[in-house]
Amino acid sequence: MKHLAILLICVSALFMVQCKNGKQTASVEGDTQQTEKMIRPVNVIATYEWPGNTSPFKVLQSTCVGDVLSVVVEYSGGCETHDWTMNTNRVWMKSLPPKINLFLEHDNHGDNCRALIQDTLLFDVTNLRYPQGKQANFILNNDPTRVIEYKY
Repeated sequence: MKHLAILLICVSALFMVQCKNGKQTASVEGDTQQTEKMIRPVNVIATYEWPGNTSPFKVLQSTCVGDVLSVVVEYSGGCETHDWTMNTNRVWMKSLPPKINLFLEHDNHGDNCRALIQDTLLFDVTNLRYPQGKQANFILNNDPTRVIEYKY
């Protein structure tokens, strides 16, 4: 009974800390360890236009599970913090299922280090549900070969 009470207190404290920081996280399994990753929002900006270039990176894999878009990226760096944003203007293409462009932007803040880094970026795509459907497709960075199915 005493152990159960201690366990409940620990779980409650962990839950309160998780809620206090206000960040949504998800568990991501890697080759050797499991890490917590922040789930970022997709920015919907009606006037958004793809700038055409950002700090260099390569998309290795992209999938959508539930309402979370997972993008595995590779880039060089290691000395500075890198920022990632996903943007869209929410202009739907006339297709079945409907398609929308998503644009992943990378800012390396001038990081000239040469370590090759792989990272998994997570994005909440709940606000990108097509109103009259149960599925939409995302096109990543205007690349028609990089189509991601989103079923909801």
